[in-house]
This record gives sequence, structure tokens and C-alpha cells, in this order.
Amino acid sequence: MRNRLLQPERQLIRKKDECGNTPLHHAVYSCEDIDTIELLLEKDASAATILNSHGLSPVHLAVRLGRKELIKPLIKHCPDSCIITTIEGQNALHIAMKKRKRIVARKILKHNEDNYLILSQQDKDGNTPLHIAASLGDFDTYMDIWVGMKHLLALTNKKGLSIVDCNDDYCPTEVRVIMSLIVIAA
Repeated sequence: MRNRLLQPERQLIRKKDECGNTPLHHAVYSCEDIDTIELLLEKDASAATILNSHGLSPVHLAVRLGRKELIKPLIKHCPDSCIITTIEGQNALHIAMKKRKRIVARKILKHNEDNYLILSQQDKDGNTPLHIAASLGDFDTYMDIWVGMKHLLALTNKKGLSIVDCNDDYCPTEVRVIMSLIVIAA
């Protein structure tokens, strides 16, 4: 039945409602049936990159809602879906860090093909996902990423703050020293 409904597939899959949501947005929101999401993505993977009226793609919505089980199929069918940005210039990983969706963030990094790109992407304020994590005090949660991508620690946002600087309020002195040494060694 679903296959017959999707015959004029591309036009229907990309059709937006009054809020700018596509069938894939609705499927992600309801998350009733992962098979339906897979079928929509098989028919038109680029639907994962369409932004609704709020500037959110289906991937952004899945991240905000903490729908960790949807990250792999969305990225598998549309690898570029992770780097699509919201109206604030934030990618899926920015949102995961901001919403403190640690498991979702790990899944994005596990299934994404180019972690350097997604980790170095800066939003409208110049913040990378790691700037956001550091400013929220999640330095220990993502320490392994920082060590693995040490050259990113020196990136500055529009305020001139590096990831190390964003951590001032939360970061114990010994961790700041370690992070500073990592930046120097990079």
C-alpha cells in the first residue's frame, strides 16, 4: 500500500504543509515507523535537507527531539544532512551540543563521513559545536573529540574566543592547562 502511495513520489515527498513540514518531517516527529522513514528516504534522500518554516530539516528535528534511532538512517541515505544549517547557521551537531543530547551527538559523529567538516562548521556567531559544548561545561564529555581534533581548539568565534576560552566558568584549572597544552602542540 505504501509503495502505491509513493508512485508520484518525489513531488509528494517534497510537498510542504502550512508550517513548511514535509512528510519526512512528520514521520520524524511521530517516529511511529522507522520503515516509513527509510522508504521516504529511499524514494528521495534529499528530502532530509529540506528546511521547514522554523528553519529545521528532518535531521535537525530528530536531533532536537533526541530521536537517536533515526540518526543512522538519515545520515546513511543523505550524508549531507548533517552539514545543512538552520537559520542560525547551526548544523545537526551544534543542535545536539546545545540541547545536551550526548548520545545523539555520538551517533552523528559515528555515522558521519567527515567529522572534521561538521566539527569545524561555524554558526552565525562563529561558534563550532565544540564551542557550544565548552560553553555549557561539557568539556569532559567530549575530551576524546578535542584530543582527536586538537587543531579545532584554536578556532575562534566572532567574539575572539577559542574553545578553551569558552570554558572559563566550568573548566577546572588542570583541564584548562591540558587543553592549552593540546593547542600549543597542534
